[in-house]
Amino acid sequence: ALYPGHEVQGSRDDDVKLQPDHSVLVAGSGCGLEPWLVSLITGQKVYALDVSPFAVANTRATAKILKIDVEVRVHDNIVDEHGTPAFPGIIFNRVFWNMPAYQIVRARRPSVLELIAFVRRQWDGDVHGAILTRFAQGLSQVLAEDGLSLIWNQACFVSRGRVDRIEQILSSEGLQVQPWYHPFANIYARTAAIYLLRRPGIATAA
Repeated sequence: ALYPGHEVQGSRDDDVKLQPDHSVLVAGSGCGLEPWLVSLITGQKVYALDVSPFAVANTRATAKILKIDVEVRVHDNIVDEHGTPAFPGIIFNRVFWNMPAYQIVRARRPSVLELIAFVRRQWDGDVHGAILTRFAQGLSQVLAEDGLSLIWNQACFVSRGRVDRIEQILSSEGLQVQPWYHPFANIYARTAAIYLLRRPGIATAA
């Protein structure tokens, strides 16, 4: 979505590219790399959020060093638990989200060793998709009518069952869900959770 020449199943490449006038929200700003790339392409102010204060501080530092206009906030989702957007009143042409790894908790209580192994593998798990559900519920509030959202999950944390459940959660909120195939992600084609999302009722490109 950030670079020209990438193909998206069922869509024209031109429909996915960032344009110079696009307003963009990056959920999960990390060190500020994605906001910087977006700024290079759009030349516009970039909005970003992250659940980690350290990531927000890093993004602000990156923006200062690279002299780009980024507004970044500490927030755990694009909307809060009451449905209020992280950036009220702003509608985005593109929303990017490096989603936390979807997790299914077994009925039995995990052992201490299993908990330790889980924490070592990741720190940002989404138990039963609560974070994903809130994202899906809030996306139509912040995404432009003809806008697109690209979300992804780290393939090493995803099983086929989890991919199916992620699709179910997104579809249950009325979003149009399309798998997105990136040249570098082909090795994970069976398990990668990478999707293009559109608001309900928006026609896709032929």
